[in-house]
Amino acid sequence: MGAKLSPRERIARAHALYAALNAGDLDRAAEYLSDDLVFHSPVFPKPVDKDALRAATQRIVDATDEYTLDIHDILANNEHVVAVFTVRGRRGERVLNEPGVHVIHMDDAGKVAELWAVTDPKPHLALWGDS
Repeated sequence: MGAKLSPRERIARAHALYAALNAGDLDRAAEYLSDDLVFHSPVFPKPVDKDALRAATQRIVDATDEYTLDIHDILANNEHVVAVFTVRGRRGERVLNEPGVHVIHMDDAGKVAELWAVTDPKPHLALWGDS
């Protein structure tokens, strides 16, 4: 493994990850994720891996007319990265405008190894659901 990244380098990598996601470039976004990623979200009943997260993200992108993470701030130290954002989405007449937080653990190479999403799942599920 390489040398540990500084907090500034971790913040830069997080910004690059979110830029790729907001551009809809899931291949580029996946480059910032560890192959051993563990993703925790109130939307999923149990943690999911990188492939499951990629598949879920693709379904979201395909099912929505618009979907972005409007980043308000990204903070970091040598152990954690915290991103504060608003998820904005639109699917027909349905609109999502929900605050959220990601708590990220990056490995020494700067790849996201573990990610916790903190948000109310109900508005997200209402946007994506078929009801």
